[in-house]
Amino acid sequence: MLRLTLALLLAAPFATSQTTSSLHIGGVDFDLSGVGQATVIDARVGHALNRYVAVEGGLGYSDTPQQFGDVRYVLPSAEVQLGVPVGPVRPFVGLGLGVFVPLEEAGERTIQRGETTLTVDVYPSTYTAATVALGADVAVVGPWIARATGRLRATGDDPFEFSGTFAELTGGVGYRF
Repeated sequence: MLRLTLALLLAAPFATSQTTSSLHIGGVDFDLSGVGQATVIDARVGHALNRYVAVEGGLGYSDTPQQFGDVRYVLPSAEVQLGVPVGPVRPFVGLGLGVFVPLEEAGERTIQRGETTLTVDVYPSTYTAATVALGADVAVVGPWIARATGRLRATGDDPFEFSGTFAELTGGVGYRF
């Protein structure tokens, strides 16, 4: 396994350096302080280290309807991707880390449930997240690419005991330079 990893990292680089910027939008099923569905928007920048390995950073946004009101999150992340180019398609798998940063302040919220009015204290949490991604880039025209990605962000206080998930499926467009 170590030999394979070293071979991939030291493989012949692309003829030219490949940096990609892309914009994605899609849906997400989440299980955080509430369970539901939302939209996620994600801007990503990646750089190919060689023919098979790339690093990518992203900054996402999602407004999640949760148990005691909506919580908007900013989602910074970093990922290492292993991909195998096949003609105009580059399927990849990625592993990374990210953070859920709430934009809401802690405090009281008043919630209407039918004829009942509830006042609750809400403490939106910042979560760290391990990420796994599966996707593919497809060359479209010139430097333009289309991209489809499925990403699972798993959160929890203990890195090996996940208490929340954020499963997203996005499509996007990117530009290589």
